[in-house]
Amino acid sequence: MTNRNWERLAEAVQRRRAELGLSQRALAERGPLSRDRVQKIEGALRDDYSLTVLTALERALGWQTGSVEAVLAGGEPVAAEPGDL
Repeated sequence: MTNRNWERLAEAVQRRRAELGLSQRALAERGPLSRDRVQKIEGALRDDYSLTVLTALERALGWQTGSVEAVLAGGEPVAAEPGDL
């Protein structure tokens, strides 16, 4: 994936976090993820996250499984159903 794809993910994560009214720390706690990792994702500073990290990110954002991959491929994330969270 190109850096542009990761920048697209960073924007989607920032937008969703704002929609949820969460700080980076609160999002990290929902993952669970480290705050440092959330900062790196939102800054598009890396492009080699493990599946575990990306799954935790989807869970924290309330996205369906596969949403990160969809964003990286040019699509949009899909919100998880309330029972899926």
